[in-house]
Amino acid sequence: KQPLVKGFAVGRTIFADPARAWLKGDINDAEAVDQMAERFSRLCTIWDQARVPKQA
Repeated sequence: KQPLVKGFAVGRTIFADPARAWLKGDINDAEAVDQMAERFSRLCTIWDQARVPKQA
């Protein structure tokens, strides 16, 4: 309910699954980076959409 959030913690939601797959050798470096970038981008989009004022 605060008008401004200065930051938030995410971490594992972005890198856990890709890191696990990378460590097992199931995906390569580029695939891991791509998956993490996609997760971060999706999180940013959701965050931005949540901050758009609702119209009555």
